[in-house]
Amino acid sequence: MSQFNCAGCNQRMTFYDTKVSDGQKQYHGRCFLCNECHTSLAGKPFFTVKKQRVCKKCFMKNHAKVCKYCNNKIVG
Repeated sequence: MSQFNCAGCNQRMTFYDTKVSDGQKQYHGRCFLCNECHTSLAGKPFFTVKKQRVCKKCFMKNHAKVCKYCNNKIVG
């Protein structure tokens, strides 16, 4: 069985740990966090802004562009 270290805390990930991947690195579920509000992103959608993970709430509040026609936030 291969052993991985968490990219967040650098501690070994065991069989019993919740594991999350961002597509490149492995994290403990408790270490996979929004870089702005620090809430867990395990099992939740997230956005990448300037190589940083952010939750949907932080993305909508701080990064989403606004449509000039209807003033709604643009996602996608």
